[in-house]
Amino acid sequence: MAVKSAPLSFYMDQAHASDRINRILVFRSCFNPAHLGHYELLHYGFLHSGADLNLLAAIVVPHEVQVLLNKFQHRDDALVLNMEERIRLWTGGSAEQWFRVFDDHKSNWNDFKSKFAASITEAGFKLEWVRLVGPDHIDYHKHKSLEWKWKCAGIVVSDCSWKAEFLSRESKLAPVTGFGAWEELELDPLAVLADSRQVLLKELTYLRILDPDAAQRMVEENPHYCWRAQLDYFDEARKDAQRIRTCRATTNSSFFVRFVQAQSAPAKISSMLVRKELQSDLSPRERLARLENLVVYPHILLEMVSWRQRYSEHVRSQSVSRKKGTSMQGNPKILLRGR
Repeated sequence: MAVKSAPLSFYMDQAHASDRINRILVFRSCFNPAHLGHYELLHYGFLHSGADLNLLAAIVVPHEVQVLLNKFQHRDDALVLNMEERIRLWTGGSAEQWFRVFDDHKSNWNDFKSKFAASITEAGFKLEWVRLVGPDHIDYHKHKSLEWKWKCAGIVVSDCSWKAEFLSRESKLAPVTGFGAWEELELDPLAVLADSRQVLLKELTYLRILDPDAAQRMVEENPHYCWRAQLDYFDEARKDAQRIRTCRATTNSSFFVRFVQAQSAPAKISSMLVRKELQSDLSPRERLARLENLVVYPHILLEMVSWRQRYSEHVRSQSVSRKKGTSMQGNPKILLRGR
């Protein structure tokens, strides 16, 4: 079951800064399959990229199946999950997630962005789109127009899921060709404390602990609790700022690359590693134990692979009993219906 994208009203409710730019974090990739490294990058990037970005929400955008087919066109045995399967590995089949998955056709993405931006602008808010990527997407030593490539206002990158080649062992960042020097993030204490109140209200409401009116009353009637929560928020923002560096394009200073350094060593998980585990000669129990350290929903992934294996065996048995001229309809790489 596909999980539909959230209505525009969801994001409108998150907007809280009319005097600054609000931003949406977009995480777009193949996710074939989605793994713990993807989840960690999305979670870490959304929570620790700096309070100044005013991130309203995170949207996961899986590539179309055709992108995967082109990628594995010379690999007949390659695992290619369809759109519904890849979405399910993000959500577990539930719509109750802190992030949203865009499951519409690629041609509708720009239409969604246009309507979304128009709704935010009409409400008096400023909006920008920011792309979230892994460190392997930053070709720091090559002169490329990242602004044109990603078609966004900026890029957030972190080494929380994979090593960044442009970060030395001494935590020094190599310069990115076409960009200025890396700069530290300067916090505005008053702005952060003001934001912390709104964040507290949103958290109480979003977690469904209280309705909006009750959350407002709780904040007003419990100043000590709220002040402590605000100080904790400020302390986290200060710690985040120490791990953040930003550089800007020399030809367009509004376009930025923001690096958010991880708090611990990366797990080094990749979709290729997961696919290799699925092809390994292990017992079902051993394979499940391995996948529990690689993906969020190992049972769901194994169910998908098992279905494919049974289907392939059925097709082979059918072909044996028929003439060689009979062929299986559809693309053998995609054994389940889906985009």
